[in-house]
Amino acid sequence: MSIEDKVLKDFEVGLLTIVLSLILGTLIYFVSLFTNTYPPLDMEIIIKRIVALTPSEFSPLTLSFIFMSILDLSAFHKLRNGFRILNSGTHYGGTGLSLLIISSIFLLFGNIELLLSGFLFLMTKIIIFAWIAFMVVSIVFGMAGTLLLGLEFRNLGNLYKNNQIEKGAILIMSVILSYVGYIIVYVGIRNLRNQKSLSRQNL
Repeated sequence: MSIEDKVLKDFEVGLLTIVLSLILGTLIYFVSLFTNTYPPLDMEIIIKRIVALTPSEFSPLTLSFIFMSILDLSAFHKLRNGFRILNSGTHYGGTGLSLLIISSIFLLFGNIELLLSGFLFLMTKIIIFAWIAFMVVSIVFGMAGTLLLGLEFRNLGNLYKNNQIEKGAILIMSVILSYVGYIIVYVGIRNLRNQKSLSRQNL
């Protein structure tokens, strides 16, 4: 396997993991919800408990976030390896992925903290405020990292003259439509790998 093919393979695996993390995370949420493993997160109850300082149940959303953050950490590590090998001359990808890794770590530990607090009946105002702080930091770092990662994928699309990757990268940069962008970039990179594989076979 050539270095270029290894880079594209890392991108493909990383992007697929990101796409699957949301699908599987959502599946975990609904399975947990419908089997009554944990009650759904009710913000009204949470607010009341912030004031009342009483123990809280935790939501299937917490389990979903933990699962997604673990998968995303694996995906971002794979993508960062690819950009490090590619060495495109810009640092948007590396910086963006570092921010996304930090975001996932805050998401992971924030929800583990909430999960353990629920199990141990230690749900206090401090615990819930800490969880909110973890979530805010995760969102801020995640948005900045997503924007920079989209910018780097746009550069990748320019490098390979691939409109599909470029269009997906623009959606990633929008942050709001980033999930759709990840899917489009994944398909674009997969098609690019197939084209290069066919080209080598025809030589």
